Amino acid sequence: GWFAPGRKRALPTYPRAVGLVTSPRAAALRDILATLARRWPSLRVVLYPASVQGAGAAAEIAQAIRIANERAEVDVLIVARG
Repeated sequence: GWFAPGRKRALPTYPRAVGLVTSPRAAALRDILATLARRWPSLRVVLYPASVQGAGAAAEIAQAIRIANERAEVDVLIVARG
């Protein structure tokens, strides 16, 4: 259910902050940060670290999503691997 169509909401036109669920060592993190810095340098970005591969990765990703939801400090959440 996390990604079921019924749970999805429209993306805000101007989010106040974006959350990233990924590994702090992932190339995807560097790519996303570089793109956001180039396109919207003042955007606040919050990292919710999680392993994205291997044993336990699914549980860590789910926990990071739960934490992001509990904290409610971002308007958009990107879950990335790679």
